[in-house]
Amino acid sequence: MFDTFSEINKATIIAFGSSVVERTIEGTHWFDCLEIALKWNRGRIHHCINLGNSGDTSRDLLVRFDRDLTPLKPNITFIKIGGNDTEPDQDISILEFKSNMSQLVRKLRAIGSKACLMTYHSPISTLYGEERVKKLSQFMEVIREVASSEGTYLIDDLPNWEILRKEHPSIHQSLIQDEIHLNKLGNTFLGLSLIKKLNLDISEGDQSYWAEATRIHTLLHRDTNKSK
Repeated sequence: MFDTFSEINKATIIAFGSSVVERTIEGTHWFDCLEIALKWNRGRIHHCINLGNSGDTSRDLLVRFDRDLTPLKPNITFIKIGGNDTEPDQDISILEFKSNMSQLVRKLRAIGSKACLMTYHSPISTLYGEERVKKLSQFMEVIREVASSEGTYLIDDLPNWEILRKEHPSIHQSLIQDEIHLNKLGNTFLGLSLIKKLNLDISEGDQSYWAEATRIHTLLHRDTNKSK
């Protein structure tokens, strides 16, 4: 994803989505983790810009695409969206969600940006509502299908979050501040997961800072290996 960029030819990297992308609390955001790890591993080959906006659906991303994103001429765009699409008042079907996601990928391709679709983390089902949890799972499967059919990048973290939700509920709840939004530790854990999926190293960092997130990631890796 980053091999064609250098300190002379820098990449503009954008995070595009709703409140799970927007910076809303103090501390290191998951997108910051990517920025830091890239600096450690590749040097300053990038500029990172957060275009998260609370309340957005996939419809809203299409509406503000040309206004907010196109002028920045991104080289790589991470998209994390879908939670607000499950709101009953939005009345967004699976077919519409698939169309919206496909359009976003194609619009990015048309302006020369690589797209990296991201699945969600698991909400706390008792607060989020079982029907919305079910619909969110269906929408995340759509994201996997679109990534495959459009030949684009995919960061599929949802299976790991489902392991936490089902097998380690106390850890899962320790990462979330309400029904779905991540707290400080949740952001660090998601950022660490993203870094590792992109094969970036954090050895230059303060290991004590990453310790709890690393412990959870190691626990997940162990559980995943057991299930194979």
